[in-house]
This record gives sequence, structure tokens and C-alpha cells, in this order.
Amino acid sequence: MATISDNIQPEDSFSLTKEYLSSEEGTLSNTKTSSPKFFLFSNPRSLSTLFEKCMLERGDLKVIHEPFNARYWFKNNGPSGFEGFIPSFAKLDTHKDIIKYLDEEARQSPIFVKDFAFTTHKDLLSDDTFFKDSSKRFIILIRDPAKTILSFYKKFPAYTSIAIDYENLFNIYKKISTVTGKPPLIIDADDFQNFPEQIMGIFCKTFNLPFNPESLKWEKGEVPKQFLPAQSWYQGVIDSKDIKETNIKGSIELLEAISDKKEREKMLDHYKRQFPFYKLLHDKRVLITS
Repeated sequence: MATISDNIQPEDSFSLTKEYLSSEEGTLSNTKTSSPKFFLFSNPRSLSTLFEKCMLERGDLKVIHEPFNARYWFKNNGPSGFEGFIPSFAKLDTHKDIIKYLDEEARQSPIFVKDFAFTTHKDLLSDDTFFKDSSKRFIILIRDPAKTILSFYKKFPAYTSIAIDYENLFNIYKKISTVTGKPPLIIDADDFQNFPEQIMGIFCKTFNLPFNPESLKWEKGEVPKQFLPAQSWYQGVIDSKDIKETNIKGSIELLEAISDKKEREKMLDHYKRQFPFYKLLHDKRVLITS
């Protein structure tokens, strides 16, 4: 388990260097056997589905929604873990089967995969080969844990302390940095909301993707097939038509809204455990400069 003393060094922080970029600007360059594979790791309720929606709007990436998470829920809950539609990859037997499935999809076109730390860390942190694949590009999306804890608590109180897992998101960060020799791109959700064009521009420049501002807006009410397994969790994105600015600051006071004293204290304790790991990642996020 990571401890605060395991902090990364300042020179490990993210920078836009040529090692992230392919030789042809604004194109999706392929290796001999695979198209680029973009992996975004986050915690639930971190606006990862909003970011995923922008990837869907691009049209040049095949978006694969939470394959490791889907397998986790199907393995532990069967069909009851889904809202009707069950993607085929949810029924795969092992972590390695998911990776094989993703590799096969990437032979056809570039893929974008988003998933969660709490359902991936156990397998991924013991699998250096996953991170050694040179066709993979890594992004970590963070959001103040007071916001993620409260939002998840409102949907699934009993699972909040498991699902909001900044310690293992930080462990994934360290694994990527150590195995690949360069840190992943870290984006803060508040920055994404308040400066969507700048953040998406940085994302595109980092990974040599063409930037299209039109990917930041869409028709209200659209329900992509990727959302069907858990549509009720994504209603905010479905009911939106673009990315709205936020003025809500993340702070421990947000959790005072939990009326049950025992539950409130439990969530406050979880916040205090998770915040130091969030802070380590937040200190390494990309910065918006004027």
C-alpha cells in the first residue's frame, strides 16, 4: 500500500515533451500491430463520463466504456449489476481476457477506454506488461474527494468507501510513471469544467490528436450505447448539451450535507484518508496558464 512518504519527486511531474508525440502532427499514428490505445483512469463521479462523451463526439476513436469495471460487477453481482444491457466483455473470465479483447479492438482502430481505480488496481498493479505496451497512452482524471464522495454517496451509500479510492489511483499513477518512464497526463475535473477548450487542447497536443471544438457540445438527450449498462448514473451528461462551468469549491464542508450522523462521520473519515493521495495527484495536474 502507498504511504504519503512514497511521494514522487518534482522532476516526475508532467511536461509536454516530444516523447509524448508521434512524428506526424495531428494524426493518429499506428504501430505495426496496434492503433493507439488511450486509457483514462479515475474514481466514479469524477466527470469521467463527461470526458468520455467528448471522445464519442470526436468520431475518430472507438470508445470502450469501463470494461474492467463491467467484468468486476458481473463477476460479483451477475446481471443484477446492470440496468438491462450487459456488454459482452462483462462476461469475460479474467483480467487477461479483457486486455486481449482491447488489443483485438485496437487492431481495427484507435480506442479510448475509461475505467476506475477501485475495479482495476488489483490486477493492473501486478501486471507490468500492461503498461509496457508502447501503443498505450495514459490519462488520470481527478476531482476533489469531497465532491466524488458526496455524489457517489447519494447514489450508492454502502459502497462509497470502496469506490472512491484515491490511494490506488495514486498507485496506478506511480506504476505508470515507473514502468513507462514518464508520468501520465493528470487532469483536474474542475479545470475541465471551467476551461474545457484549453484542457482538451492540452490533451490533444499531448497525444498528437487533432483538436475539434465541436466535440465539446452535443444534442441534449442522446443516449450512447456505452451508457446503457448503467444509464441512470449518467443522466447528468445525457441531459446536458455541453460542459458547464462550476463555481462549487471542493471542501470537507460539502459532506456536512449528509444528515445521518453515523454516515456523515464515516464519509468524513474516508475523506480524510483519501485527500492526501488526491493532493499528491493534484499537485501534478496540468496547469492552465494565461
